[in-house]
Amino acid sequence: MSETNIILYNPVSKSSKSGGIELLDEWATLDGAWVWVNISGESDEAERKLLNERFGVPHLAIQDANRERHPPKLEVFDKLIFVMLRDLLIGDEAHEHRVSQLSLFLGTKFLVSRHHQELPSVKAIFGAAQAQPEILKAGPAHIAYLVSRRIVDNYTPVVLELEERLAELEDLVFERPDDDVIELITRYNRSLKRLRRHLVYQRDVIAQLRLSL
Repeated sequence: MSETNIILYNPVSKSSKSGGIELLDEWATLDGAWVWVNISGESDEAERKLLNERFGVPHLAIQDANRERHPPKLEVFDKLIFVMLRDLLIGDEAHEHRVSQLSLFLGTKFLVSRHHQELPSVKAIFGAAQAQPEILKAGPAHIAYLVSRRIVDNYTPVVLELEERLAELEDLVFERPDDDVIELITRYNRSLKRLRRHLVYQRDVIAQLRLSL
């Protein structure tokens, strides 16, 4: 079952309020207002109906959003833009970082973020928007960009740390060429390649997003 949290922003009063699905009816009555709908957890029929009927999200896009593994991409529809990214989840070990999928549905008066796990980037920007309503005045496209930018920025220090650690291990293998060091090098190298690949794909998607806005 999914959980839905909403921020409703009113540009006339320059104020916002947080709540649940009930805010969508208020949103429909306010000229110029927009909502950020953040959905997490397992998808259900009520959620799929909400996305399709309230926001006009195509059924195939909803299916993609609920797939655990899908490469980052951007699709432009008549009334919304669909973006798929992968946020970085920090692991206990430097070579065990995982990623989790984020889907963004962006319209002129709404932003829907859909994810299965709690994501660091969404949590940070959503929390900032609740605490500082002025962040919302630039509109949903700006918030989508902030989330996307935060995701890419999360990768950079991790990739740099992996590169540094891998270089240290490669130096160590000449001093102590045992199986444990070689195994660590293999793990770090595999993780570094994977994260670099995610980073490159997402930079390309964000570049496309900037051109589409």
